[in-house]
Amino acid sequence: KGNVSMLHGYHTKRVSEEVRIPFGKKVGCGTIIMGAGIVAFGALSLVTNLTTQSIYQIVGYVVMGVTLIVGSVIVFGAMKKYNKGIF
Repeated sequence: KGNVSMLHGYHTKRVSEEVRIPFGKKVGCGTIIMGAGIVAFGALSLVTNLTTQSIYQIVGYVVMGVTLIVGSVIVFGAMKKYNKGIF
């Protein structure tokens, strides 16, 4: 909904009102993707413990790694585009 109060204070100062909604949506989307990867890793690790087949944990590592990279690219891309830099 464009609420950037969850981010660092400099984002609220450097992001103009016109682009707060797309900025908030992109950062939120990237964060959700990273969180989903972490949850998927946890679920696959649980399956590994229940079945003693390590392939699920390997898949979990791959899924988590990919989602963390994709989510980070989305978040940092939005920061670079709307905030004119990540810091």
